[in-house]
Amino acid sequence: MKLSMALGVLMVFCVLAASSDVDAMWQEGGNPIIFNMSENFWRPENCSDGDGGMIVVWQDWTGACYVLCAQRIDPYGNLMWPENGITINGLETGDQLFHRVIADGEGGAIVVWINDFMGLADIYAQRLDKDGNLLWGPNGVPVCTATGQQYGPELVTDGRGGAIVTWSDHRSMDMDGDIYVQKIGWDGSVSWTADGLAVVSETGIQEEILKKLDQLIEQAERNSQQQQSSSGSGQPQEQTPQQLSLIHISEPT
Repeated sequence: MKLSMALGVLMVFCVLAASSDVDAMWQEGGNPIIFNMSENFWRPENCSDGDGGMIVVWQDWTGACYVLCAQRIDPYGNLMWPENGITINGLETGDQLFHRVIADGEGGAIVVWINDFMGLADIYAQRLDKDGNLLWGPNGVPVCTATGQQYGPELVTDGRGGAIVTWSDHRSMDMDGDIYVQKIGWDGSVSWTADGLAVVSETGIQEEILKKLDQLIEQAERNSQQQQSSSGSGQPQEQTPQQLSLIHISEPT
């Protein structure tokens, strides 16, 4: 279902433990962050900017497709980036959907989303700095463009300005889907195998993977650090799927 705001005004609400002067800057009912009345917007998500404000990312209907836009709001409710926000990618085909956003630890944000074009869903990511500059190129970086469908991206920070992304993957044509993971470095570089590592690729329901995911990520990170140390180059080394496929998670009984 496409949820839209009929008047085309996206509002932001913030609860601040601050002085009355700060509170006075926030309007009753929230502050508008988009003023374009001819478009529809939906699914706003936000993260902290680390300075008392926030970065909000939403889906913006252009009349032909959905694109992702972002705005930064300071603690006083002021808009820090251009009116109606900035577009975080320049992809001209498909809809940018089901985004997730986290803080990058330096006042900016990392966003991951699905680019859905003619039923083919791939996963992309973008990093914004505190001034709204696109750090990972005008179109973001591809996280996974494998055949089949990729859905449900989630991400956590890697603590170094990058992110670790997981998603449900249907490249094997398994109806239940497989679970894949990928690490994106601070500079947008892919740290592990292209199109991700298969965390679980067994046939059947993989409910127990969520309980093991943190352990797998830590294991892959340790392997990456060991390979960097042994190579002496300081550059991320590609991981192999076997390093994660050693753990088998059976279907719950």
